[in-house]
Amino acid sequence: MDHLKDIIREFDFEGYFVNGHPIQNGHINDTYKLNFSCEHESRKSYILQKINTSVFRDPLGLMHNIHEVSNYLRPKLEDKERTLQIVRTKNHNLFLDGKNDGCWRAFEFIDNTVSYEKVTSTEQMYKAGLAIAKFHHLLADYPVDNLKITIKDFHNTKWIYDQFMVDLQRDKSGKSAEVFKESSFFEKRQKYFGVYESLKEEGKLPIRICHNDTKFNNILFDKKTEEPVALIDLDTVMPGFVLNDFGDAIRTGANTAAEDEKELDRVQFNLSFYESFTKGYLTKAKNFLCQEELNWLAYSPYIITMEQGIRFLHDHLNGDIYFKTSRKNHNLERARNQIKLAEEMELQLVRMNELVVQYSSSPLRE
Repeated sequence: MDHLKDIIREFDFEGYFVNGHPIQNGHINDTYKLNFSCEHESRKSYILQKINTSVFRDPLGLMHNIHEVSNYLRPKLEDKERTLQIVRTKNHNLFLDGKNDGCWRAFEFIDNTVSYEKVTSTEQMYKAGLAIAKFHHLLADYPVDNLKITIKDFHNTKWIYDQFMVDLQRDKSGKSAEVFKESSFFEKRQKYFGVYESLKEEGKLPIRICHNDTKFNNILFDKKTEEPVALIDLDTVMPGFVLNDFGDAIRTGANTAAEDEKELDRVQFNLSFYESFTKGYLTKAKNFLCQEELNWLAYSPYIITMEQGIRFLHDHLNGDIYFKTSRKNHNLERARNQIKLAEEMELQLVRMNELVVQYSSSPLRE
């Protein structure tokens, strides 16, 4: 951690720096946990992150969004519930622009919590559904125009697919033939891409404040009670469609294997986990979702799974410049994983829709 000491000195941390270590489970930013010794308590911990400015090109807008949403949520939370608390620099800025050393930001570490890389019970999924619905509900009155768009077209599946096809046809990497089977899978299902944007243009689908990256490991649970405490990783909190938040939580929570599992026989869709999450989410969300959102809720995990598969495949074509990799063909393996999961979902779409109807009392989608 010696190379970070100059960065650490720039932040208004409490106490004396003791030690720290990197946290390796993020795809985008470089993350460290720092431990400090304080007079009034034995230890205080913080999260220090180097913002990936190749992905987040407007760090000021990014931190503005986190600051605004966290401050809006904080007085509305109950009991042990928490949200991110930004640690400002000694110059009172939301982040440090270290020029050649990059952009850095810090948060208070949320103690006595745990996140899970893999769901272990239907009860976890039910509680996760409740937590994400509450996040949407608490932000329902927040003006969407107050937030910046941190990544343009982040969940615009049609745009993501079109960009992928441009690079596939250019074939600068010489990998297009290698991914013919995978690209054909997405080509055959492109009627699902761009549906949300079309419905929005028709005035049928509202824009809401969304998390936009609701992977299951972005939910912190209390170590003792197993109750949800916080949604973290608010880098992509911005205006969007709640369908993407619902879908991404299912995509990661109801996959029986890790996102980069290369043994595809292990990749299955856990319908019981889907049902538990749907029940938890709709317990609260059925009171504020519109009919068109309910119509597409069951399809949202399927659509965003394909979207993520395209993103992984596109990054493989481009030389792994977006997602961190740890082995050759890592992003290709991730793409194949998502394709297998989407295939599993296809077999269950009718039942998935029936469960939405059951827990929301909405009419069946035509």
